[in-house]
Amino acid sequence: MKKRIILPLLLTIGLFALLITSCKKDKLQTYSLSGKAQKGPFVTGANITINELNENLEQTGKSFTSSISADDGSFSLNSVELVSEIAIITVNGYYYDEHLNIVQNGVLNLQALVDISGKTKINVNPLTHVLKDRIEILYKSGNSFQNAYKQAQNELIESLFGISGANLNDFDQLDISASGSDNALLIAFSAMMLRRTAGDNDVSTLTELLTKIRTDLKDDGEINNTALKNQIWNNVRFLNPVHIKNNLTNKYQQMGLNVILSDFQFYLNNFVEKHASIIYSDFQYPQTSVLASHFYEDSVAQDNLLDKTLSSFNLSQGVAVAAITPLNKIVKIKMTPVNQQNSFWIQDEGLIRYDLESGGWFIEKIESQEFVIFTQRQNMLVSMKFPQILGVNSPPFPIFIEYFEDGATTPTFSKTVSFIL
Repeated sequence: MKKRIILPLLLTIGLFALLITSCKKDKLQTYSLSGKAQKGPFVTGANITINELNENLEQTGKSFTSSISADDGSFSLNSVELVSEIAIITVNGYYYDEHLNIVQNGVLNLQALVDISGKTKINVNPLTHVLKDRIEILYKSGNSFQNAYKQAQNELIESLFGISGANLNDFDQLDISASGSDNALLIAFSAMMLRRTAGDNDVSTLTELLTKIRTDLKDDGEINNTALKNQIWNNVRFLNPVHIKNNLTNKYQQMGLNVILSDFQFYLNNFVEKHASIIYSDFQYPQTSVLASHFYEDSVAQDNLLDKTLSSFNLSQGVAVAAITPLNKIVKIKMTPVNQQNSFWIQDEGLIRYDLESGGWFIEKIESQEFVIFTQRQNMLVSMKFPQILGVNSPPFPIFIEYFEDGATTPTFSKTVSFIL
């Protein structure tokens, strides 16, 4: 008789324990999340959605929406009640373009697959977007979500930048407006996603490239597609890091935010070092050079003003200003009239800046008696036409050129050049 009583009692206790465990597992949790959506920053009005995922990373049908509340990409998702700790956050809207210094008129969609347990801040950006499918593959193969996330992002960093065992914050914690080398990675990757060519629909071009990277990375954690790697290489080849950094800094200042952006040249140089066919160890000033910018590449080579063996140039045939600097180095070029009675002719400073800076130079000073430029890219040719600064309707005057290589405070080389029409 006792045995008959004990057995149902044990079954009842077991069922009760299972019910309690199930209730705990399925218990609703309330989350309050904030974050930033960034390519450049998404602007006010962009939509934010969080969708709950089950253990198979399928949507449960439970979602919450919000919107970007400021032009720095800030958003908040309050009183979000979810059973699962894994979710996907999607941003959809307009964003600030750090290349062109405009708000793009096309809608961009970015995602972040995240474990929100223990987090109050979640950011959405191009790095979180391209990582999504790889995380899914690793998680479904038996990895914990956090291990899958870390492996996926380390694989991307190794494949693109040749950096192994990077101990970085999760990509969903990165912020382009914050300091630190982790955040510099996000600026670099975002900047690498576009090359400016005439006729580009920039948002569709960006979306297509991010999709290609996400797809290629998905199965083995590597970017293997040669055409895809060449596309990214050509983007980097025409990047102007100083210009981009200045654009972002000024944009945040317009919002009343004084930010100190991290130097992302480190990651660009790592990309170049991993993928370049030639690594230069010395400063190079080719005798002739084609003009090359993110808009076009000329087919006709012109004499290079900076070639150290040339001292006379024919302006009617065109003159290039070209250099190649080693990784982690720049060259600064200072030009002054030989005769102080002569003055540089600066009719349209904006056009001169645009011309040179699109080719990879950056203008530090442009005055009637002094013209200073320096290279923005490293281990790559920067080449643009010698600007029209010598005046019109009069014989061009000779100028004195000084080279300041690798941060030198005294010239490492100098020469006087003359011109004919």
